[in-house]
Amino acid sequence: TQKLMKWQLLWVLNLSDGTHSLLEISDRANIPFPLIQEAADALIAGGLLKICEE
Repeated sequence: TQKLMKWQLLWVLNLSDGTHSLLEISDRANIPFPLIQEAADALIAGGLLKICEE
């Protein structure tokens, strides 16, 4: 749902500081990993997030 997607986006934005992996965000948010990945992909496509290779 749209409400769930909003929470996914907020969790990813909040914890994407270069020290948390998407898997860690998924665990902490108690949201399935594929949904967190979907949110991250949307944020990357929108230019709000970039991939950290470290």
